[in-house]
Amino acid sequence: MIAGLLDKNGNIQPFISLDATLNLDKLDVVKKEVEEFLDGNPTERDFWEDSFYHKLPADETESTGDFSRIRPYHTEELVKLKNFNNLISQILTDVIYLRIIPAGGDTHIHNDVQTDIVFPEKQTFTDKIRDNFWFWIRFSDKKQFFIIDPETHERYYVTGRVVLFNKWDYHATDKKTPETEISVRMLGYPTENIKKYMKHNWDTWEPII
Repeated sequence: MIAGLLDKNGNIQPFISLDATLNLDKLDVVKKEVEEFLDGNPTERDFWEDSFYHKLPADETESTGDFSRIRPYHTEELVKLKNFNNLISQILTDVIYLRIIPAGGDTHIHNDVQTDIVFPEKQTFTDKIRDNFWFWIRFSDKKQFFIIDPETHERYYVTGRVVLFNKWDYHATDKKTPETEISVRMLGYPTENIKKYMKHNWDTWEPII
């Protein structure tokens, strides 16, 4: 069984594609901006909303040489990415956390809640658990990403460029994929347009870190 997400009709889905509600005409330009921003650095880059960033332990935010993996979201270099930020603004009104994942390598089966991989015989999920979702941007099908049911081992391959998936669900990239491209994962407050695609009590909903 998967946790999934509740679509606008209240049905459980392994993921929700947001492509139909977004202007993705400049997605290739966004990709180029992000690639130039990374400048070949293979390390994931994490950005936190300023108030969260300043609460992080000092050893997580200190620079290593001329590079710091964790930075505040409104860092000067990131703000300069005009097309990238225009896309983000279509999805979120406020960004709490954003990770830029460089190209290359694969992602082993895991979820983002537990550290150990566990395939329970039976798992019960509540609507509250379905409030735990990531927004994910991928720039092509080179990154074959799937959600996997830990009981049946059925795989649900993600379609679309901008999607939602539940961080409780086990997921990975397909090992058959010869290479992966950069991607972006983020958390924050959805725009009113995005809220229409999901069934939640938005009056009380808060992003879960």
